Amino acid sequence: MKRYTISSLQHLIKLISANPALLSLASLAPLVAVAEKAKAASKSCGCNAAQVYNDNKGQFELALTNLGNGDHLIVKKILNIDQICYYTRGATGGLQIKCI
Repeated sequence: MKRYTISSLQHLIKLISANPALLSLASLAPLVAVAEKAKAASKSCGCNAAQVYNDNKGQFELALTNLGNGDHLIVKKILNIDQICYYTRGATGGLQIKCI
């Protein structure tokens, strides 16, 4: 079984950059703006992208939790994987891994 774990907003944006077909999913499309902000912020020294990712980390969880069952199937097909996993905040604020 092929499993892919997305661990951060930066990781998700790199995944989308490498697999542009993922932008066909409405919940992932807003991340393009975050990627553009990070790219613009890092032009001078390459050090400011981390701040952009930190400022937008809520977008990461929101984008992934808004994916529906059909969207998960599309992601799996595009990436040629059997299971996709990502981290969400639990009720107590701690990180929990969710695999679909």
